[in-house]
Amino acid sequence: MSMRKFILFGIIFQISILFSFVAFAYAPLYFGEEIKVKASGFDPRDIFLGNYVYLRYEGLNQIQTEEEFKRGKKVYLILEKEKDLYKGKKVTHKKPKDEVFITGRVTYQDSVLNIKFGIEKYFLPQKDALKLEKQLQSKDAVVTLGVLNGLVRIKKFEFE
Repeated sequence: MSMRKFILFGIIFQISILFSFVAFAYAPLYFGEEIKVKASGFDPRDIFLGNYVYLRYEGLNQIQTEEEFKRGKKVYLILEKEKDLYKGKKVTHKKPKDEVFITGRVTYQDSVLNIKFGIEKYFLPQKDALKLEKQLQSKDAVVTLGVLNGLVRIKKFEFE
């Protein structure tokens, strides 16, 4: 193989890896099941991380369970639909087969199990972050999520 072909192959390989990361990140938005959850949040004003709203999801981030889970371990939260909204039903170490679930990591466990799913920080411009924070304080928020094989991404916000 000539040096030009080798370099061309290297460039194409790197670009394809980059596109696969982007496709993996956006797959739940386009191909995932839409679910709605209740959320609350605030703007923590972090100089290093930029402008974002920190979100807590009712029935997802804190779950009652008798089972012990170690900090940092990957867990699966099986979801159940109550009226139009989803809530956590059961936390497990094993990936569910035929149920709607999201994947997260245990942050700590005291009287309840605390889990992060990677959708707690919603980044946006400063003006929009302040506006969203005010809306979250004054109204109930319903967040539409895209869920695909445990991966979850924020699609949109609605206020009641």
